[in-house]
Amino acid sequence: MTHRRNVEGLRKSAQAKSAWVLQRANEAIRLLLQQKRPVNFKTVAEAAGVSTPYLYQNQAIREGIMRLRDQIIPPAGQCAACSTAVGMSLANGEPRNSSFEM
Repeated sequence: MTHRRNVEGLRKSAQAKSAWVLQRANEAIRLLLQQKRPVNFKTVAEAAGVSTPYLYQNQAIREGIMRLRDQIIPPAGQCAACSTAVGMSLANGEPRNSSFEM
């Protein structure tokens, strides 16, 4: 007599958890952008309360972080050489792609 396992409940639970963690990561990215803080794997992981391996494993999040981490400008006075070169590409001091959605 073989016992057939019902894994549908586990599958649904894993999908719900994945969606919840993805939402937390997206909210963390938005918060970092609003606060004009650096967007990188470490800061997103800390703000979202998720692991950095999770961020690297999720293709959409990884690409978004990689795209955004190069667009944030350090606060005034931190990098005099880069402020004039990069500042030209920003409108009103806001980072490009500030309405990032995954």
